[in-house]
Amino acid sequence: MKVEINKYYPINKGALKASFSVIIYPEGQKILQCQYMEKGDNRWFSFPQKEVKKEGEKSDYIPLISYVNKTYENELKAAILAALKEYDNKQKNQSKNPANAPADVSGETFPVW
Repeated sequence: MKVEINKYYPINKGALKASFSVIIYPEGQKILQCQYMEKGDNRWFSFPQKEVKKEGEKSDYIPLISYVNKTYENELKAAILAALKEYDNKQKNQSKNPANAPADVSGETFPVW
């Protein structure tokens, strides 16, 4: 399975690190508005969700993407997290050596096999 992270937009608000989209190959499926979170050593992401507000209660969030095949879903999530980690590592390396860093990499894609 190959995934590409693109349209990565840093947010850095609390645990919310960024918004991004992902393309899954060979199917060519594109999932928009995913969110990347980080708290301490923990990193995770969520597929797009719909907020359902309840009067006087905390909102619920309903996922807009789900998979019947849980093995496929787990493999996909692992591939996406690996691609996000690769993106983070590339960003950190560029910040250590700014002379070689491009001005903007927010639209770059990062394949993971």
